Amino acid sequence: MKIKKGVSIAGVQPEMVLGMLVINSVYLKWNVEYVLTSIMEGKHKSYSLHYVGFAQDSRTRDFIKADLSEVAEDLRDSLGDEFEVIFEGDHFHIEFQPQRGTNL
Repeated sequence: MKIKKGVSIAGVQPEMVLGMLVINSVYLKWNVEYVLTSIMEGKHKSYSLHYVGFAQDSRTRDFIKADLSEVAEDLRDSLGDEFEVIFEGDHFHIEFQPQRGTNL
């Protein structure tokens, strides 16, 4: 795992830390280095979970393009129902959404 220069991990929530460990294991399975490109810094939508430490972005450029949808499915399967995985062109946006998997 590598944290891109300028990315701050201050304020990241424990659920995301666990998620990052899982994400790293999926990237390793695909033989790609997991590069964390954004957590709380950067410009995001005003309601983004980045600002409260429940979202992260990770680089996708080192994957074979034809594999990206399968990698996204692998991430979804590995992270479970409480996480959302969105491929946004040049990165995966992954956020912790507990209401998606529970009756909270």
